Amino acid sequence: MDTEINIKKSLAKISSNENGWRKALTTAEGSFSRDLARKNLERLEEQRQELLGQLTSLEERRQNVMKIAVENGVVTDDVRDGICEQLVTEGWLTRAGALFGGPAKPTDPTYLITEKANQDWHTPTTH
Repeated sequence: MDTEINIKKSLAKISSNENGWRKALTTAEGSFSRDLARKNLERLEEQRQELLGQLTSLEERRQNVMKIAVENGVVTDDVRDGICEQLVTEGWLTRAGALFGGPAKPTDPTYLITEKANQDWHTPTTH
C-alpha cells in the first residue's frame, strides 16, 4: 500500500539521518554542535515514534477490515483509505462490482472475501 511504503521509506531515511547525527555527535568539538546533534536525534526519534504509530494504526485497520470480511463475507469501504484496494491486490478481497457486473455503483465500494482469505486468514502476524 502506498501509505505503508511511504512510511517505511521515511523510517529508513530517519535511520540514515540518525547515523549521520550520531557521527556528528561523537566528532563535534563545540557544545553548540553537540547540542544541535542531540536536538536533531531527539526530533528524529519523535518522528520515528509517530511513524510507528501510523504503521500500527494501518495494521489495526487492516485486521479490522479482514475480521469483518471473514465474519460477514463482505465489507464496505466507508473509510476509503486504500486498505481494501490493497487487500484486493494481495488477493484477500475482490470488488463486488466486478463479480456482479452490474452498472450500479454503490456510494461506498463493496468487497467480497476471496476463497484464499476464507481458508488462510488467521492471525495478524501471518499477513
